Amino acid sequence: MSENSTPKVWLGFITFGALTAPYLSIFLESLNKQTLQDFKIVVYDNTPPEEIKHLNILPDTIDVFRSDANIGFSKAYNKLMAEAKKSGAKYFLVINPDTYLKSDALELLVKALEQDEALASVCPKLLKWDFKNNQLTNIIDSCGLVIHTGLGFSDLGQGTIDHGQHNQANIIGPSGAAALYRLSALETVLESGNYFDDNFFMYKEDCDLAYRLYLHGYKSKLISEALIYHDRSSSGGSLWQRFTNRMGRSKAVKSWSFINQHFLFIKYWSKQTFFSRLVIMARVKILFLNALFFEPYLLKCYSTIFSQAKNLKRY
Repeated sequence: MSENSTPKVWLGFITFGALTAPYLSIFLESLNKQTLQDFKIVVYDNTPPEEIKHLNILPDTIDVFRSDANIGFSKAYNKLMAEAKKSGAKYFLVINPDTYLKSDALELLVKALEQDEALASVCPKLLKWDFKNNQLTNIIDSCGLVIHTGLGFSDLGQGTIDHGQHNQANIIGPSGAAALYRLSALETVLESGNYFDDNFFMYKEDCDLAYRLYLHGYKSKLISEALIYHDRSSSGGSLWQRFTNRMGRSKAVKSWSFINQHFLFIKYWSKQTFFSRLVIMARVKILFLNALFFEPYLLKCYSTIFSQAKNLKRY
């Protein structure tokens, strides 16, 4: 790691006890092998007290932040990013610990931001890491976030074989699994002093930040040569999917996604075209009918949506 008092890059990730422990040694080894070493690692540990015994001991060189309760994705990263900004860092890498970075990945990402001041963020090409079978595959996990009419977001190319077909694609922002941000750009789109919207406990917070930066005229870019492998196995889903399933909250995954999609509708309604608003209204109706007839537990989410709507910034 960097010996500088003010490393150019801060690299942050979130741990959750036994869930993230199996990945840490390989993940950290891939960081130690990066061709660019001007970075500092910080961690926000959301490990519940009953799982402390499962937590891998992290090196003393890594700063670990903790709280008494799981504060979710957005709040944890807001705390880490604020520390990075305070230190004088230029860039912040949001990264899942269930990833494996090729040795030049960070260098390529930083180089892209250094060469183009119009870029607020860059993303690597994320490919599937079959952790269970110890295989790095050529199946796309994400080539970045793309936006569809009606404020729908998706990971470009997810689940398809990589033939380089998306290397020159336009994206709106990086996936939250691996995203390098320019901190000075993030400072211009703060909400109540925060980078990620604290109202988004988990899920779609990367979409919200990407769209906010887009509305302010910033660009994002896929750096296809920068390869990072992400474990999103069929047996367990993404890290955050397993995170919530492990806590017995598989319904919570859909609930957070349901709530946060409505938050996106509310925040950015005024920025949409007439046709996009029609699509949003149709999607809201479909989401309601699906909850009413197929997933009634989602109906409880409306109380959260209505109660927290007043806290959302409108654009």
